[in-house]
Amino acid sequence: MNTLKNKWSKFFIFKAVYPVLGVILVCLGLSAFLGMRIPELLIDFPRNYENKELFFQTMGEFTFYLFAIYATRAVYQLCLNKYIKRVIAETRNTVFEKWLLHVETKGESQAEREYPQGEIIARIMSDTQAIRELITSGALAIFIDVCFVFSFLISFVRISQITGTALVICEVIASFGLIWGGKYMRNVFHSVRKAKGEVGQSVANVVGGVKEMYYTDHQNYASKTSEFSFNDFLQKQL
Repeated sequence: MNTLKNKWSKFFIFKAVYPVLGVILVCLGLSAFLGMRIPELLIDFPRNYENKELFFQTMGEFTFYLFAIYATRAVYQLCLNKYIKRVIAETRNTVFEKWLLHVETKGESQAEREYPQGEIIARIMSDTQAIRELITSGALAIFIDVCFVFSFLISFVRISQITGTALVICEVIASFGLIWGGKYMRNVFHSVRKAKGEVGQSVANVVGGVKEMYYTDHQNYASKTSEFSFNDFLQKQL
């Protein structure tokens, strides 16, 4: 059972997510447009300060764009959550279906040795939890932020080449610094995620026979079997 033989696009782009992806792309385009307009309005404020009518007109337009930014981000986040939910459901169904077909083809005993049920369930749960953490942390909002900031900087360059270029250089340096520092957090994140997956695998492998073990001299088999993975997870998390 190897899901890597499938094209990655089948897991992320399929018929059920077309409408949601369309709305997400529209939100990205609107974010880029709003990022292009904000610097121009900021420049118009001092120019129209002496003209009361133009000043309040610019103020109203600026307020409208601010609300549009928040509305665009809200719609983007909702659609992104919906998209991720459907991708997770489709991926879990595909993986579990392939595992069941693999069991029927090779025989239950052989397939169970190669791909234990606990391992399959643990992997699905671990990957699902990792994606949940990405959604709740707001990390996936970086795409709409990139569109907004990129168009924002282009607008500044159009207004003033020297100041805009200097601002772009500072942003690029700061971004590379964050990326370079973030690679250390990646290692910690992956180690904790792996340890959590091993805990889920251990629990799934032993929990099925807990009620039957009550009437036998089990010698704390379940606790001893899972002790290593539990200690490893706590050590890496803390």
